[in-house]
Amino acid sequence: MKIALNQQKKIASVRKLVISHPQFELAYQTITNAYELNRNVRVAENIICVGISGTGKSTLKQKKKKNIQKLNTITLRKYRS
Repeated sequence: MKIALNQQKKIASVRKLVISHPQFELAYQTITNAYELNRNVRVAENIICVGISGTGKSTLKQKKKKNIQKLNTITLRKYRS
């Protein structure tokens, strides 16, 4: 079965869509709090994220990584000014 290019683009855009679930947001906030604690008072915390395939572990990691990169960029700009 051939899928038209337009349909392939629509499918690709839907695959990139992230629908936040309350548990996802709770996990994200927990990781953010641990990161901020380490950043502010140098108290490291370890977090292990486990779950079955498709529960959002990699999405959670990617979202946090993107947020940390933005935060570091803003911090660098602040100190360079």
